[in-house]
Amino acid sequence: MFIFSIFTTYIPLLAHQAVAAILPPPNEVSISRITSSGSGCPENERSVSFSTSPDRTVLTAGFDKFHVYLGPGVSPRDRSKECDVRVEINYPRGYTFSVVETTYHGFATFDNTVSAVLNTTYFFPGGDAARVSSTQTVVLGSATTAGSIFTKTEAIPANARVRAPCGGGIATLAARTRIALTSSRATAQEVEFGTFHGEDSPITQQMKLEWEQCNP
Repeated sequence: MFIFSIFTTYIPLLAHQAVAAILPPPNEVSISRITSSGSGCPENERSVSFSTSPDRTVLTAGFDKFHVYLGPGVSPRDRSKECDVRVEINYPRGYTFSVVETTYHGFATFDNTVSAVLNTTYFFPGGDAARVSSTQTVVLGSATTAGSIFTKTEAIPANARVRAPCGGGIATLAARTRIALTSSRATAQEVEFGTFHGEDSPITQQMKLEWEQCNP
């Protein structure tokens, strides 16, 4: 069986260089509510965990049930799944924030006929429906045949970021992540995307926030 997994490990992320970060006081930023839905994160199984860095610049989401399969007899709907996480963030007036990077870290092992595509779209529900930002990365089997740990960081260009309202209060950040496995071989061997056997760790993604001061 080929296995592809991402597991929780905190990785220091480099500061984004486009805008000088002006952080609000950490005690004035908090998470009030987290909800999830989708085929990759059954809500009734409490399959999503969440944490924040001390300075409130990195959000880490862990998924315990985000398993995707590819192989003979596997239903097409199991070859790709998605999870929609919504995070209510309390923050002070005069500040705004946006997601500037997504980092995926994990372990993969499959041959060069298989690839995995990870895509995350960010937006603020209730705002301009056309305003979204996204990151996408691809893990190729040719690089993971023997099994290896990988780290993939994808940045969002400054002109493509979606920012929270400047007025402060509560903003809901939505992160919709989709994972899909594909193969160039008609009868691919079974591929599992999920928790790596022997590691008690879920699929994980890290979202780097950049804070800015603004005029309400």
